[in-house]
Amino acid sequence: LDFQRPAKPTEFWTKISRALELRRKIKKISPDTIVSFLTQTNTIVLAASLFLPLRVIISERNNPQHSAKGLTTRLLRRLLYLLADYLVLQSDGVKKWYASRAYLGLKMVTIENPVSVIGRKSQTTISLKNTYTVVLAGRLHYQKGIDLLLTGIRNSEFCRRNCLFEIYGD
Repeated sequence: LDFQRPAKPTEFWTKISRALELRRKIKKISPDTIVSFLTQTNTIVLAASLFLPLRVIISERNNPQHSAKGLTTRLLRRLLYLLADYLVLQSDGVKKWYASRAYLGLKMVTIENPVSVIGRKSQTTISLKNTYTVVLAGRLHYQKGIDLLLTGIRNSEFCRRNCLFEIYGD
């Protein structure tokens, strides 16, 4: 456990108030399914949807070994992820990480990125016929693997000819 960054009381109550507000909105719009992304958002969505008649699909886009550093976030992930109908992951490695940490009963699905990286073939193929704009929006952080994306683009004849890439981030 990482005790270097203890949860501040205000952070905890902020998450509780967000979950309660989100729960009110979920009840108001009454969706059949919610799809959530990112650890903190996933935990808030799962808490907000407790005992409501809907499906919750969460997606983890980060390597869990390098994210969710706060104790509160890790504990909430441990407790609440088991309530999800599905956890969507980007790699079998991340799926193995969750499986090795006793997330028993959690239905996990891997959807790999369709871009091939040198030395590794993608399991997914995409058929495109025109010029496409591909947008990446997110934190500009090494963990996001943007360097791998750029390497894949550079090594893809199709991407060099048919795609325009725009990258936005902090």
